[in-house]
Formats: sequence, structure tokens, C-alpha cells
Amino acid sequence: MTTVLVWLLVAAAVVVLLRHLARRDDRPAARPRTAEDLLAERFARGELDEPEYRARLEVLRERHLDRAG
Repeated sequence: MTTVLVWLLVAAAVVVLLRHLARRDDRPAARPRTAEDLLAERFARGELDEPEYRARLEVLRERHLDRAG
């Protein structure tokens, strides 16, 4: 009886390990969310109307160009 329990625990540990490794390999590489991403999410949730969204997006893009140039 004890031997059966040991083998069941070993088998369960192998299954858990394999599932963990498979899940880790399938995940796409997460990229950091940008300010534009966050702004788009707020617009999608209805927190911003379209004119406000476009105005803020323009400000973000201008600042990005100022830093790049």
C-alpha cells in the first residue's frame, strides 16, 4: 500500500512539473505597456471620450518626438 502511494505521488509530481514547463514555454514574451497602451485601454473602457483621447494621444506622441529628436 505504501509503495502505491509513493508511485502515485511521483506520478503526480511529474505531471505537475510537465504542465508547468509546458505552460511557461507557451506564454508569449510580455512587453511593457506603454503610455499609449494605457490611454487606449482607458478609451476602450469609456473613461475618455474621443476628443479627449485624441488630444492626449497627440501630447504623448509630441513628447515622444521631442525626446527622439
